[in-house]
Amino acid sequence: MYYIAKAKNILFTFFCCCILLSNVAYAQDKSQIAPPPNLPSELFDNTPLTPTKVFDNLYCIGTKSVVAWALQTSDGIILIDSMWDNNDAQLIIDGMEKLGLNPQDLKYILISHGHGDHYGGAQY
Repeated sequence: MYYIAKAKNILFTFFCCCILLSNVAYAQDKSQIAPPPNLPSELFDNTPLTPTKVFDNLYCIGTKSVVAWALQTSDGIILIDSMWDNNDAQLIIDGMEKLGLNPQDLKYILISHGHGDHYGGAQY
């Protein structure tokens, strides 16, 4: 029973984050009808972002084009998405360390969907 309740709490936190972040993105982009002309370069902008604690036990690590989320639980860290490739996987590890998270505590990688920028670093 304990683990079911814990799993429900983790999933609830994840889905709340997804809803919150999608609403923020929608509110910011509502005025933009056509995609910007430089969209392809933005999609592959590997400029690292500063690893950030978003709130409570949720952290954002990534680049301008794609991010991964680290959710710290009492049983370990759940990584949501793994970005493009091994270089991004190393960026995630470095970001976790900068945030004081131990990469050895990573227990699960949750892939949100089947695009390469979300599962590419998982093998690393």
